[in-house]
Amino acid sequence: GFWKKIHGSRYQSAGLPDIIGCLQGQFYGLEAKLPGKQLTELQKATLEQLSESGAVVGVVHSITEALHLIEEQLTSSNQE
Repeated sequence: GFWKKIHGSRYQSAGLPDIIGCLQGQFYGLEAKLPGKQLTELQKATLEQLSESGAVVGVVHSITEALHLIEEQLTSSNQE
């Protein structure tokens, strides 16, 4: 797959997920958060827009959670 860590700056659109990727033709947008931290309204809106466009989105708190989300998606896609 293709994966990139997005480092926010003033030179790009605000609200983009921290990790974007594409695996087996499926786009992913993952927002990484420390435990106890919440999404901003802009992050919520961006994830919702991505989801409505067909992307797999999620909020993850660890690498393990990110891998689990991706594995679940691959499993459910292979069962269809």
